[in-house]
Parts: sequence; C-alpha cells; structure tokens
Amino acid sequence: MNTSAEKPRNQRIGQPVRRKEDLRLITGKGRFSDDVNWPNQAYAVFLRSPHAHARISAIDTRAALAIPGVLAVLTSKELLADGLKPLPHVPDSANPHEPNLVSPPGFKEMIAPHYPLAVDKARYVGEAVAIVIAESVNLAKDATEAVEVDYDVLPSVTATPAAAQPGAPKLWDSPDSNISIDAEVGDKAATEAAFARARHIAQFETQVNRVTGVPMEPRAAVAQYDAATHRYTLHAGSGGAVRLKEDLAKILDVPAQDVRVLMDDIGGNFGTRGMIYPEFGAVTWAARRVGRPVKWTCERSEAFLSDYQARDLVVTAELALDGEGNFLAMRGSNLSNVGSVPSNYGQLKKGVEIMTSLYRVPCAYFKARGVVSNTMITRPYRSSGRPEVMYIMERLIDIAALDFGFDRQALRRRNLLKSHELPYTNAFGMVYDSGDYHDAMEKAFTLGDWAGFPKRRAEAKSRGKLRGIGTANYVDTATGVPRERAEITVHDDGRVDVVLGIVSNGQGHETSFAQLINEWLDVSIEKVRLIVGDTDIVQVGGGTHSGRGLRLGSIVMWNASNKIIEKGKRIAARLMECDPSVVQYSRGIFTAQGAELSRSLTEVAAAAQRLPDLPEDLRGPLAAFSDETIHIPSFPYGCHVVEVEIDPALGTLEIVKYSAVDDVGLAVNPMIVHGQVHGAIAQGVGQALWENIHYDPASGQLLSGSFMDYAMPRADQLPSFMAEFTEIPCTTHPLGIRPGGEGGTTPALGVMINAVVDALSEFGVKHVEMPATPERIWRAMQASKNLPDVAANA
Repeated sequence: MNTSAEKPRNQRIGQPVRRKEDLRLITGKGRFSDDVNWPNQAYAVFLRSPHAHARISAIDTRAALAIPGVLAVLTSKELLADGLKPLPHVPDSANPHEPNLVSPPGFKEMIAPHYPLAVDKARYVGEAVAIVIAESVNLAKDATEAVEVDYDVLPSVTATPAAAQPGAPKLWDSPDSNISIDAEVGDKAATEAAFARARHIAQFETQVNRVTGVPMEPRAAVAQYDAATHRYTLHAGSGGAVRLKEDLAKILDVPAQDVRVLMDDIGGNFGTRGMIYPEFGAVTWAARRVGRPVKWTCERSEAFLSDYQARDLVVTAELALDGEGNFLAMRGSNLSNVGSVPSNYGQLKKGVEIMTSLYRVPCAYFKARGVVSNTMITRPYRSSGRPEVMYIMERLIDIAALDFGFDRQALRRRNLLKSHELPYTNAFGMVYDSGDYHDAMEKAFTLGDWAGFPKRRAEAKSRGKLRGIGTANYVDTATGVPRERAEITVHDDGRVDVVLGIVSNGQGHETSFAQLINEWLDVSIEKVRLIVGDTDIVQVGGGTHSGRGLRLGSIVMWNASNKIIEKGKRIAARLMECDPSVVQYSRGIFTAQGAELSRSLTEVAAAAQRLPDLPEDLRGPLAAFSDETIHIPSFPYGCHVVEVEIDPALGTLEIVKYSAVDDVGLAVNPMIVHGQVHGAIAQGVGQALWENIHYDPASGQLLSGSFMDYAMPRADQLPSFMAEFTEIPCTTHPLGIRPGGEGGTTPALGVMINAVVDALSEFGVKHVEMPATPERIWRAMQASKNLPDVAANA
C-alpha cells in the first residue's frame, strides 16, 4: 500500500517549471502538418489570380490534364457541381456581455459567399482559382502554368478610405456600396452635450497599418477520403480541431460525424490560423475526387498572399476635457478594411467596445463600419482590435497634454479608474470587474525610471541623439467561443489523461495545464497527457483564441478534477471501510480522518475497475468530465513604458529600454507568462516600427510579399525587456485567472509612437504614422524644420 505521495512540489501553480515539450521540439521530434505523409499521396498546387479584380470568363484545363502525372485540375465548375458550400463565416457572434454591432434600419449588411475556389470573379491577388493534383509538387506547379484562364480585368480598390467612397469599384453586386456594416455604439446625445461644454477637444486621425501573422510554420494540409465509410480525414494545424471539423463538414455538406480532423504540433497562430481556410476545403474535396490522399504545403510567398491578414483601421477620434483635465466624452469613427469578404467583425467590435480604455469617460459615441476591398481577408490577430484602440486613446492623451499644457503622467493619474470604482461599466456597457490600475501604472513608471529620464535625455543629446519616453495603459477583452469541455481519466499506473478542446499553438500547454492537474490531483506533470488534436476523441472545444485557452480550460479541468476527488473519496471509503464524509484528499493520498488508514490515487483508480459491488456511477475508469458555457469576458490590464533614441541625421531608431507591468490575475507558470509577454511585445513593436502589408493602389498588387519587403522584428533590434506582472485576482474567474498572452501587444503601438513623438518634440513633430520607419521619422523632422525634401527631389 502506498501511504505517501512523493512528487516534486515545485510543479505547483505559480512555479516557473521548464516547458516539458521543449526537449521534443528542439531535438526535431515535433510533428507538424508538413511532417505528415500518407501512403500513395498525391500533391496539390493552387493556381492563383494575378489580378486584384477580374471576372473569370473561362478556364481551359486541357493542356494541363495532358501532362503525364497530372491527376486532376479542379475549378469552381466542378466544385459547384459537387455541391460544395461556401466557408461558414459568422461575421458577428453575439455575446450577452458585449454590445452588438447593429446597422440602422434600411441598411442591408453585406453577406458574401466565400467558396474554396473563386466562382465568378477573383477579388484579390492570390485568390485560388483552380487546384491541380499531380504525382509530385513540381509536376503540379508545371501544370498550373499550362492552365489558361480568360480574365476580364476590372477596376480595383485596396486602400481603406478609397474603398468606402460612393464611386469606388464594387466588389459585390449587392449592396449598393462596399460598406459591409454601418453600426453605431454609445450614447450620441449625451456625448454631443458633453462636447458642447468641453473646455478642450483633442483630435486625432490615423490609419493603423495592415499586418499579417507570419507564423513560423507555414500552413499545410493532407487529406484522404474513405469510399467504404464515406468519411473524410484532414490533418492540418489550426486554432482548434473541433471548430475546423465542424466548418469543414459544412463546406463539404456532409454530417459532422463523417469528418475527422487531426493535428499535432502547430508552429504559431496569433489568430492567423483561427479560422478555416479555403485550401483546407479544396484539398479534402480533391482527395475524394482523385481517390487518393492529397497533400498541400503552403510556400512562404504564397502565404503572404493568402494567409489571413489583420488590423487596417482608419480612425477619426476626439477626446473632450474640462479645464482641469477631466475626461468628459469621446467620439469618432472606426472604419475597418475587412478584405474581399466580410468574414469576421471581431477586430471592429472588440476594439470599439473598449475605446475609452481604463479611463473614467462618462459617455462616448462611435461609428463602427466595415468595408470590403480587393485585398486578402482580415480577421482577429493577437489581441484583436484592442491594440488599435489603445493606440488611439493613448495618442489622444499625449496630444491633449501637448496641446493644452497638461503633464502626461498627471493627466493619466487624474482619469485612470481607481480600485474602489470597480466593477465599472464603461460607456459602451462593458463591465470591468476588478484590478488595481494605478498600482500597475506606478510600478511601470518605477520600473522604467521615469523620474530619471531628463538626465538620460540630456546625456543622449550630448552624443547628438534624440531620446524620448512614452507610456501607455491598456485593457484587453478576452471572450471567444464560450463552450469548453474537459474529460479527465486517472489510470491505475498513475497516468492521467486530459481530453480538452484547446490545442497549443506554442503556448506551453503541456506544461502549464499539467501544473493545474499537479496542483489539484497531486500527480507529477510528467504523468499528465493532453489529448487535444483528434476529433474522434475530442467532442467539444473552442480552440485557442481570444485568451480563452487557460482561462476556460482551467475551469473545466478544475471542475472535472473536483469530481474525480469526490468519486475517489467514495471508493476509498469502501476500501478503508469508513464513511465517505471522513475521507480527505491531500498530496495524492486519501486518508480517513481519525484513523491511520490511507489509499493512494492510483490504488483508488485500480479499485474503481475491480471492486464488484461499487455503485453504477463509480464503476469503470476513475474519470469525470466538465462541460461549461461561459460568456463572461475577462479584462487583463497593465502599463508599459519605453525609451527610444533617434539619430537626427538618419531617422534611425533604437529601443534602449522597454519596461512592462501586466496583471494576469494568477500566473500558473511565471516563466511561460514572461515568454508570452516578450513575444507579444515583439509583435506589437514590429507593427509599430517595421511591419506593413502594402498593396499598390493602382494595380492591387501586393508589394510586400516576401521577407525582402515585409520587415519582421529581429532579436538585435529589441532590448532585453524588463517585464513584471501583478496578480490581482479576477473576480469573475473561480481561480482568479486573467489571460496573459496578448497583453504585451495591446499597449505596444501606443507606447512606441508616444516615445517616438516625444523624442522628436523639439522639432515640433506631433505625430508619426505607423510603421515609424527611419524614412518617415526623417521626413517628419524635415517637414517640421521646413527644409527641402531632398529625398523627394532626388
């Protein structure tokens, strides 16, 4: 009889346990989508439109089909004949705790079909027009060159403001313009009244640049069809296996039980993999057409064209203040470029609902519009919509301070919500549950040594450099698919299986989720196995997005663990011949209170399968499940401070110091949280300074379609981050957890541009658009000095 549970105590919640999955990954033992190969598989290559907007008059596949080794060339003609359906986009999912985006009466919101292959027109450069299946990738590539497509080239529009104009080239026959949604949120009358009595009005207009996720692992898919069972199997990395299965079944127009989705390791997501792709539907369908497994691997240049993109928001905003600097109201307009199809308004909705950030703003009113354009579809990307609006608010505060003579810190201290005001309902109806916003901000000021900045600025000036400091507070909104399920089974050899609908895209779930089980069931994390990527096992799950992984996963795992303990107490009571009410569980051992009797968890698990007289609900494996639907949002928050140095002769910039304080409620694994914060900062800084998806406005061609033109953040461009976190328990989560994976990105845009503008303040520069490249910084200095624009005249 095992009377003690010897196991590491340093695997508990709050311990910086090293990621147990890393050894497998760094030694090449990971299994990503492109690592999967099935016997007798064929290979797919997509023929993509070279035009931003063109009607497809005819497609001649005869020459391609005549090439030996080419098995099929499929177009929308075959696709429609076989009854395939469009991708099942849900542009605006309802949550009772969020405002709905509702267009005014008489406005017809756009619903546009998005098929796996272009049906009538190509609406962006890179849209798939045909899929070629051949015995090798090279053969398939050759065959795509032989396919003749008769395009009737049409006028195109890619720029967000231009696409919204009444006379812009229309992408879809209905409705009457490219505006896909035209909603209003907030209290217009109260806002107008507040502005009428304002002493000061700060104004800001900007366009938040478009980016793409660039996950380390390009997309790949391998699919097969079993003619005997009429069942499809797809192996592809995504944000979640269950959602991918359900969406794929809708495209194929078959019952969900006829589809199986598999996924193993996934090399990055950030929202880019959060939704089904047209290629997944086309490859799976092609496997049935050719009667063989079909594999497709996306190349990086192809990914720049066809991966979902993000951001691209045009904003006009105003902030009303009284004479003391109190915020009175906020108003403006957000115009989101949704790409060729309005697939998801998450970025628009999640941004506008927290436009007022963590500040005390009594009333607000915003228009929230979407517009289609001849570009790749945009969708939620790390901290969907929130970095954009935090950037707007933090820039408005700095602009107000500069224009009206307020101190930047004092203005924030005056208007930032205090702990006693929480829970607080913002001007759009979002309820911030708990936190200490001032504590996080003051800690960030201390960590960044704001008080010592004047000395550092003077020292930099002596070296001929311009030094600037910026800060940004932020709040993040985490919601996502509300339903999640966990099934936990304890085996008699000590192993614990956890079936969950949340896949890891690199966040370290195999470690942090196992730490939770270690905390509750006293099982070593090495014995915990996550089962997440097989829909024949995983019944329910919303996947990884919107900070829902640990937030919702912890709740269902906690509930299931408690049920296992309660079951275990009843079984242990049988073994120890005592009443269940006196049985306690601690450190992996069931003990009878007042008696020297005990049974280990593994002994109880074994007894559950061998004791003949157990009640029905205790027989079989020691297992339990929890299936919950949770709509309540969570609100991570924090404050970042950054310092930059600029060379006035070149406009080049160096980030010399980056300090971050983020509140995560409860850090299950501090080391993993720090890693998440560091990565998120890099993505936010990347957008602020370097990254930019740019389409030529005349031709609609993507001009930043490779790493030669799309500038990614590099290790030597970033300093060692000074990151700390606070842990004020979230009052709407039973364990106090707030998400920690997106907070680093959320304030990064605002804090970076605030620092850049501060560095250029002696030139009278009031703003630099993102990305703040050396050229843009240099031009801003030249314009402020009224010097000739040498570069433009060269």
